[in-house]
Amino acid sequence: MFHSIKRILHLSGEYKSKVKKGILLGILESIFSCAPLLFMLFFIRDMINDELTVSNILIYTVTFAISILIQFILHYRETAAISSVGYEVIAQKRKDIAVFLKKIPMGDFVGKSLGEINAIVTNELTQIELYAMQLVSKVISSITILVITIVFLGILNIPMTIAFFIGFPISFVINKVSHKMYIKSANTKIEAESYLINNTVEYTQGVATVKAYNNGRNHSERMKGVFKEFANKTIKADAKVIPLLQGYALFMYLGFGVVLSLGTYLLMNNKIDFSVFLMFAVIGVHIYQPFEILSSYSGTLKAMEVSLDRLEYLMKFSPLKEPKEDVRADNFSVEYQDVTFGYTKEPIIRNLSFKAGENTTTAIVGASGSGKTTLIQLMMRFWDIDKGNIKIGGRNIYDYKIETLMKYISVVFQDNYLFNDTVYNNIIYGNENAKKEDVIRAAELACCHEFINKLPNGYDTMVGEGGSTLSGGERQRIAIARAIIKDSPIIILDEATSGVDPINEVEIQKAISELIKGKTVFTIAHKFSSITDADQILVLDQGQLREKGTHEELTKKDGIYRSLWERQLGVNKWTIRSN
Repeated sequence: MFHSIKRILHLSGEYKSKVKKGILLGILESIFSCAPLLFMLFFIRDMINDELTVSNILIYTVTFAISILIQFILHYRETAAISSVGYEVIAQKRKDIAVFLKKIPMGDFVGKSLGEINAIVTNELTQIELYAMQLVSKVISSITILVITIVFLGILNIPMTIAFFIGFPISFVINKVSHKMYIKSANTKIEAESYLINNTVEYTQGVATVKAYNNGRNHSERMKGVFKEFANKTIKADAKVIPLLQGYALFMYLGFGVVLSLGTYLLMNNKIDFSVFLMFAVIGVHIYQPFEILSSYSGTLKAMEVSLDRLEYLMKFSPLKEPKEDVRADNFSVEYQDVTFGYTKEPIIRNLSFKAGENTTTAIVGASGSGKTTLIQLMMRFWDIDKGNIKIGGRNIYDYKIETLMKYISVVFQDNYLFNDTVYNNIIYGNENAKKEDVIRAAELACCHEFINKLPNGYDTMVGEGGSTLSGGERQRIAIARAIIKDSPIIILDEATSGVDPINEVEIQKAISELIKGKTVFTIAHKFSSITDADQILVLDQGQLREKGTHEELTKKDGIYRSLWERQLGVNKWTIRSN
């Protein structure tokens, strides 16, 4: 329990002093909440001894009222100090995670489901956000009340105080077992929740395919099964713990019967005062409540430890190494020197070397799986290479801070992601310091200003998650506008016109022409007709650089590029024969 509290306090970071202040106020509140025990003892003794007077009653009443008032003030200040801390801590933690994830190699997330990561960042942190800080305060307050009560009763009569806890050895064992069950139950529920989220996300993302293949009924039945499985696992996990909690309470409350029997015996033999017997009889009903509360909180803390474990699991990945001192590039030539990289032990890129001069265009071609996209992503440090060097402006990319490196590079992917925000905010995402006229200018250069003005709210139109309300060509041009306004010296085009219709392709090519002016450009393309003017073409095959040269040079050789060019040229000359 105290280990859990220590972990939560560690999580609170810069807010730790605020949490400690709340805990201290909670302890003081607990002390004053025990004051009625003392007043009750004096009142009972005065009443039994026929010494109860109006002045005594007045003193007890006023003192009791003052203690309640102080307790109320302390409770108010404790709540004010600690109630918002959970939200502040987790808000900061979510910011830290967002920054942290940007610095993690993409490879660390290969094989991780979206549901698993989403459950950690949202649900797990929400549980901590809602309950962690309050639990810490309540647990320590309950312990304080328990200690004061036991000390108070022990002063009155030690044997009867000990008798309260005669069933605790068995309760303790049951409690230990229940804690293990809590952890197992929490893990089961979290795994079921991750599976549920993952399947729900998959279903919503694939709903177009479901409709297209008229398979909605089968998919709906599958989702019903997923929901039912989640409910069954959650119910079964909780059901296993409930009997243990009941057993814990049963053996704990056995002590109260022993106290009454022992107290009766001592009273009949004049070994205790009747007032003491009454105190034990009255307090005995309530003495177990802190234990029940602690047991309940303890189980919740154990479940929360699972959430903390999963959070730490997410945060354990090693971020990409950055230099202490940042540098700036003098020029924007790019050089690969004997670069080798593999997602696993098997290399994808093997001993690859080339140089792209500043303000030149380098096209990368090859069969699917030859390593084209991987080669470019290594420059952006989506992964770190195994061997060799990659240099920008003559400096190793490891000499630049990640933020600086990414300022130098803009990417237009084949399938660009737009945020569920306005068109304006999606464009300005490339440069948040840009002015409105800069956004409009970028949109004009990207050939999307005209269609944006036709949208319901123009630049203030929401585009939906992933840009779902726009066509593929429209999304692509907005992404190019975003890259134009970022104005990075290195441009990467990853099959930027693949899969778009001819009309959109013409508009996108115009936008790309504006984007790449005066830049160092890398383009991955399947349509060789778009790269005939490239300063150099790299031909990859199974992660190795097989050929390098201009279009004219490579078509004169009897090699891979010429073969691919002739095949594509032949396809382009196909005609439909009519009889």
